[in-house]
Amino acid sequence: MGEEGMIAVAEKAEEVSSFSIEAATACMLGQLLGGPKDGEALVWGCRKAGNIPHDDRAFGVVVKQLHKNGLIKRVGYCSRQRPGTGGPQSVWALT
Repeated sequence: MGEEGMIAVAEKAEEVSSFSIEAATACMLGQLLGGPKDGEALVWGCRKAGNIPHDDRAFGVVVKQLHKNGLIKRVGYCSRQRPGTGGPQSVWALT
């Protein structure tokens, strides 16, 4: 999905669900204070905190903005926990 599509999913999620880009950003940064985490762990941490979008792809824009703004960096890859969701996933850490 391109950047425009990711933004559209996130904006719709803010309209139709309990998702907030701002809250997801704070939640992810807070989780990374404890050390590197994979993308699925970050998403599940946000969901457990009550930040639940209609489509989990809404979290993609949060990760992309954090990375683009130099707040997080990719430190590796690992296998996914959810079967059938693609290849290796990124492991993220604070910069």
